[in-house]
Amino acid sequence: MFFLPFRLPIYRSPSSLRVHDYTQQVRGQHYFFSLAHNEAEPGEQFYMTAYGKGVKPGDRIQLKDNGHLREYEIKAVDYYGNVPHLWTGLLVEVRE
Repeated sequence: MFFLPFRLPIYRSPSSLRVHDYTQQVRGQHYFFSLAHNEAEPGEQFYMTAYGKGVKPGDRIQLKDNGHLREYEIKAVDYYGNVPHLWTGLLVEVRE
């Protein structure tokens, strides 16, 4: 028996989990990131808008914040119909 070091949503298999690396991207130029004020869910949530293919709920996003690596889980994502690779998502920081 083996244990995965992270939580996986039930509807996603481990082989379909993806980590999207945005650490080389510049905030405000390549992507936008802001705090989401949602009192219905506990914990800090964030909105991110960026270009990218195949971003799905349950995937992870890696960002650099003042030189520190941060990882976020995508809770929800929506693609813009007129720009197929532009998405916006609701994220929560992964703290392991």
